Amino acid sequence: MNHLLSTNTTCSLPTPPTPPAIHQHHLLVTYTICSLPTPLALPPTPTALHLIYLLVTWPAPTGCLQYYTETSGTITSFNHNNAGPTTNPGTRQIANTNYGVCVEMADGYCGIIWERNTTGGDYGFSMTGNPAGLPPGILGTPDVSETGTTDCTTDYVIIPGGVTDLGVQEDRYCGLGFPNSVTSTNKPFMLYVTTDEAELVAPPDISDINNSGFSLNYRQITNC
Repeated sequence: MNHLLSTNTTCSLPTPPTPPAIHQHHLLVTYTICSLPTPLALPPTPTALHLIYLLVTWPAPTGCLQYYTETSGTITSFNHNNAGPTTNPGTRQIANTNYGVCVEMADGYCGIIWERNTTGGDYGFSMTGNPAGLPPGILGTPDVSETGTTDCTTDYVIIPGGVTDLGVQEDRYCGLGFPNSVTSTNKPFMLYVTTDEAELVAPPDISDINNSGFSLNYRQITNC
């Protein structure tokens, strides 16, 4: 066990629960409170136990499995590894996911731009297809990106109101690459992720193998 999570939604800071018999692990106790006591008095704890109060005044909106509050950053699918495909059959893309990623719109900003993360190589987007069969230098690029409800039916991301750098208006993005950029002015700023159950398909059907998911940079903009 790495963490013990306890939650409370009352408007007071109650006495923490009795620490369990764990060694060099974190006990994370989260409360939503109406006001912050002054001073915040922490009770004595064993030296091996770090007790942290995480005061959540503004929790993530409903439906946001991932929530980002900065004007720019990087959003990564679970288990993604920004590296080239391996020679052994396998995948890092998790099956049967359906969740939302939210970016809090900052004051004075009106839109958001999404771009693939090229840190460590051009492997920031690989959701459908077999990347191992591509020529060098093609994986991740717009040349092997796919869009729309006809092509993107199994594993894809949805960017509501998305417009590519070429002016193509599409919500769904899949394939083995991503456009140079996708801009959206829809509010709130959202990205939805969907994957099906077939993430490791055995030979001879290797149509959806060696995928790693996505790593996308975002930045909010003021000129819309």
